[in-house]
Amino acid sequence: MNPDRTAFFEKLQTTGRLWAYGERDSAERVLFFAEYLWHPDQALHNMALVEIGLAPYERVRPLGGRYSTEQIVSELNDLNRFACRSAAIRLLGLKTDPHARSVIRSGFAKSLKSGGFNGYEWALAGIEAENTSAIRAIGLALQNPQRASEDKKLLIRALTEAGSTQPRLRPEAVRTLSEALTGNSDLAVQIAVGTRGWGRTVLHQQFEALAAEEETDPATQFMINFVLGTELSTE
Repeated sequence: MNPDRTAFFEKLQTTGRLWAYGERDSAERVLFFAEYLWHPDQALHNMALVEIGLAPYERVRPLGGRYSTEQIVSELNDLNRFACRSAAIRLLGLKTDPHARSVIRSGFAKSLKSGGFNGYEWALAGIEAENTSAIRAIGLALQNPQRASEDKKLLIRALTEAGSTQPRLRPEAVRTLSEALTGNSDLAVQIAVGTRGWGRTVLHQQFEALAAEEETDPATQFMINFVLGTELSTE
């Protein structure tokens, strides 16, 4: 145990008392660990990256571009640091310089084409860089019948989180989600839950129609009705 780690754990014991056990949806927790990103002690840096990778995106986004693009890209390109790619892509998406945007566009395009690991993070980064253009590109990818169901769910997650953190993007996100929902009722619950804080949109008509269909499985009907009922009670 070196002095830096001792100081870290002492501070964690004091500050961590303010967080509920296991809670990651805490702005204070994210800010605490963000201070240790690219710390000279690699273990502290690793711990911080894991936290940033697991924290809700709405808590990570306020970090903005406080870390250099060179640091993030170096982390991203290190094949031995695969477990840290999630956090690196998230942080890269918050950068606005030409180098960062070039890497984001390339990674986003490859991810949309091939799917696979980190599809959610690349989609978020792509939306940060390209806004509605990226949302439309995701919409096209969602219409591909050959795309794996799990890949589609990752893209849906990115769309709903982008719309939740950036309300100005919601109109385009709603259009894209509405198109994805048509003929893909298995996405209904995820879309309903992900957009439940957006107010009443055209999606609600689709949710209500699905919930009323006898062919819709009972679990989906229950969850849709639950989400719709919760929203109505808060309006």
